[in-house]
Amino acid sequence: MARILVVDDDPAMCEVVRGMLEKVEHTVFIASNGRNGLATLAREWIEVVITDIVMPEMDGLETVRQLRSMTRPPKITVMTGGDRNGAAEQLATARRLGADASLMKPLRAKILLDAISDLLRRQGVARR
Repeated sequence: MARILVVDDDPAMCEVVRGMLEKVEHTVFIASNGRNGLATLAREWIEVVITDIVMPEMDGLETVRQLRSMTRPPKITVMTGGDRNGAAEQLATARRLGADASLMKPLRAKILLDAISDLLRRQGVARR
């Protein structure tokens, strides 16, 4: 299965997403904001990053920008649960910046897992 980094400032959300992903045998790393997520990427081979948009220190949009500037960026999924009107605009902006997929919170396991499977299939699950 894949090595996935979940970036979200809400510890409960991180654990919910971790549980969904580990149930299907993905290896999951957790970071509390984009800055910490990039530090994790400097140490670990990650195939998919799932990042919240609204976070302190480095938000999800800046995280997407930074990830896209990497030589071999991972696949990127953004998520948000903010107000519905603003959330749609945030997700669209993230897609324009290079996010491969976007999800609305609250997440449903099937929708999340289908999105990750699709990204991995498109990537060919290249492993080191």
